[in-house]
Amino acid sequence: MNSYTITIPGICTSMNVSLRSHWSRRSQANRDWYDAVAIAALGQKIPRPAFKSAIVEIELHYQVRQRGKRKADASNISKVTEDALVRCGIIADDSWPHLAETRLRALPWPKDEVVIIVRGASGT
Repeated sequence: MNSYTITIPGICTSMNVSLRSHWSRRSQANRDWYDAVAIAALGQKIPRPAFKSAIVEIELHYQVRQRGKRKADASNISKVTEDALVRCGIIADDSWPHLAETRLRALPWPKDEVVIIVRGASGT
């Protein structure tokens, strides 16, 4: 079964920061993330939509800074990444049956990045 991997350098704005911002800054941060996902996906030549029903795996790779005090804020990344995949046409919609499952992992890593793996759900 085919799968597509999209790697985006950096991490989207955390929910904690986003909720304290003016609505226009939140909106711009989301648009910036949508653009980052779309640009990274363009190089993959992923068919639109890639699958009738998809499983999306999101790996949040983050650097540990300041004596191990950096924690990964994964509260916002799932929804904005699903929205970005819908906007660029990789998944048809972010609801069932188009999105069968979203898996999220946060891992300490040498650099900040987000790895998105999109694969077909069983039977698609």
